[in-house]
Order: sequence, then C-alpha cells, then structure tokens
Amino acid sequence: MRDTEAESRRLLGNKAWNLLRRRAQGYSVPPFFILDRNFFFRFLGDKQERYAELLRNPSEETGAELRALLESCTFGEEAAEKLRRELQVAMPRAERFAVRSSFILEGEERHSFDGLSECARGAAGR
Repeated sequence: MRDTEAESRRLLGNKAWNLLRRRAQGYSVPPFFILDRNFFFRFLGDKQERYAELLRNPSEETGAELRALLESCTFGEEAAEKLRRELQVAMPRAERFAVRSSFILEGEERHSFDGLSECARGAAGR
C-alpha cells in the first residue's frame, strides 16, 4: 500500500476508506458522511490521553470506562452547528440516517469492545 493510501486509511478508518474505495471502483454505495480521526480527537479534547491509556492497558473495566469517558465529552454549540451544516450539504435529502462508529487508535484492533459502539439506525438529523 502506498504511503498516501496508508495515511488516508489511518485518517478515515477501515470502514470509511473501503466505502470510498468501492465508490471509486464504480460500486453502488449509499450516500455517506465521514467524521475522521481528527474530528474525533477534537471531540475528546483534553481526554485524548486517557482514551489512549485505556486502550493501551485494557482490563475488565475498560469498556465501561471508555463508555463513561465518551459520554462525558460534549460538542460546543458552534461545532455542533458546523457539523449539522456539513451533514446537510453532504446528504441534503436525508431525514434519517444510520450512525456507525469505530475505534481509531493504532493497535486497537487487538481489543474487543463488543457492545460499546452502537449503530444507531433512523437517527434524526437535528
């Protein structure tokens, strides 16, 4: 894999990168919107190191601690409004959509946090 491909994959995550690849190859892919790792790290703010630490040193409590950490993060109103505008441009007719999340740190594929991330179908774009 070329360095630019590897960096794109790292920035976007495997799922999003593969969706983009499939669309470029001519496959029929439903409309989608990607929030990359930089967006996620801005969302984490000053909790980035704790997030990384939890993934580096997993224990039986890691899943619950990750959930609590993520639930304690908030978007500022300005960031939330910017996201709403970008989503409206990317998917102007979408009244409802699916939200899919994933972990984005190197090495996190070693960990299984089944049930921590949820796919929210039918989320309203508000």
